Amino acid sequence: MVVHGTGNIDQQGEFVLADRTEDELAAFEHELDHASMMGEWQVPRKPEPDPGGVPHLWKWGMVYDKMLKASDVLSLEMGARRSLLFINPAELPNRGSILGVRVGLQMMNASEIAFPHRHTMAAIRFVLKGSAHTYTVVNDQKLYMEDWSLILTPPQMWHHHENHGSDKVIWLDAIDTPFVNSVNALFYEPYPDDREPIVGRDSAEVNARVGWVRPSWEPAPEGDLPIVYRWGDTERALKALAGTPGSLYDGILLKYVNPLTGGPVLPTFSCSVQMLRPGEKTRSHRHTFGAVYHVLRGHGSTQAGDMTLDWEAGAGDSFVVPNWAWHAHRNLNPDQDALLFVVDDEPVLTAARLTREESG
Repeated sequence: MVVHGTGNIDQQGEFVLADRTEDELAAFEHELDHASMMGEWQVPRKPEPDPGGVPHLWKWGMVYDKMLKASDVLSLEMGARRSLLFINPAELPNRGSILGVRVGLQMMNASEIAFPHRHTMAAIRFVLKGSAHTYTVVNDQKLYMEDWSLILTPPQMWHHHENHGSDKVIWLDAIDTPFVNSVNALFYEPYPDDREPIVGRDSAEVNARVGWVRPSWEPAPEGDLPIVYRWGDTERALKALAGTPGSLYDGILLKYVNPLTGGPVLPTFSCSVQMLRPGEKTRSHRHTFGAVYHVLRGHGSTQAGDMTLDWEAGAGDSFVVPNWAWHAHRNLNPDQDALLFVVDDEPVLTAARLTREESG
């Protein structure tokens, strides 16, 4: 048997390890296939990955119209969340927005209650249009859904939503279902009643136990917590850092952190808020984690690969930049900051020591 090639690269940019046109080798590969085996030389090897998905922009007007239609045709009594998911047009495995996370928008009508359940997936809610009379209950704790607040739902915690106001409430959902599915570890359990009892503390008491000062008479909390990051606190940090150089590639990018560990808010994905100052244009870079953005304020454009995504906050657009895709952002307003809420799957890659970044 003659084997050719020790690292040659074909026209598709893949390393060629063996000349598979050899009759004897082809017959042996067929034999391996019948034995439920394969040769390592049959696995294509490329010097670097292609982007995991394609850049895409979801305009708010289109999304909001479909959410209104969903509220007409789908009642929560049907046993479902009224959530519309952003599916990457590249049809990724497990139909994610990026490889590890699926992002979407959820709406509750006035006086609705979304039934409780729990699952092995981790999730967050970033509230776009909240209400003083709406809250999420996580493990018996009432977490109010104020405008631009971030609420955590760690894995295996009971949770449901209640809207006791007179208006619709809308929030951005992110959940690590694509990652959990990829390792076949998805478990889901409905609560045995229509709602879980609210016997725990409310969000103010919960947050007071994980901040810079904590009760001395209680044991230190551990692990993931159902907590709320209020927008007022985040905005003060943004204003304090607005005059600093920031990042050449992301402007002022502030990561929400787990107050107990200093790490990402959840083990499998992280959340950030990004400020592009008036007229700011970032340099191009790429990294091995993907990101989904929702526009909170201002208007601008993102060059992702060979696509230009023009976004605006008046419409509340959302867009995705897949992993390993070159991208740069630009604030097109010379007088006002642009603000973006960002979800990415960096923690999974960091845990596996696969995080890599290149500047352009």
